[in-house]
Amino acid sequence: MNMDDVERRLTAYFAEAAGTEIDRDIFRGILPEDKCDAVGVFINSDDTGNTPSMQKYSAQILGRYLNRNDAMNTATLYCKLLPYYGADMVILRAGSAMTYRSRWDSRNAWGISINLQLTVRQ
Repeated sequence: MNMDDVERRLTAYFAEAAGTEIDRDIFRGILPEDKCDAVGVFINSDDTGNTPSMQKYSAQILGRYLNRNDAMNTATLYCKLLPYYGADMVILRAGSAMTYRSRWDSRNAWGISINLQLTVRQ
């Protein structure tokens, strides 16, 4: 399975499990610059190494919100969906979920960051 497929499946899992809509509340890849109150889900790196039967990836959820409570609630929601043990994909959180102050469109905003580790069976 190539990285594009893994990223699509990862995004689809979070969209379905959280009851959100792809390309409105959650995006595959980096969150578009013109979007707020949403998250992007993307692969950072291929960490497979010497395990050819399993693909391993580092991934991340990054979000941007105008309201701090929305940012914190979204981060909590996605964290509650982990760990995920599927038949051919495992998703684990890698460290803490962070909420941080940011700027968007000349306004104060709040960002969220959740690092992930994925293992995908080939």
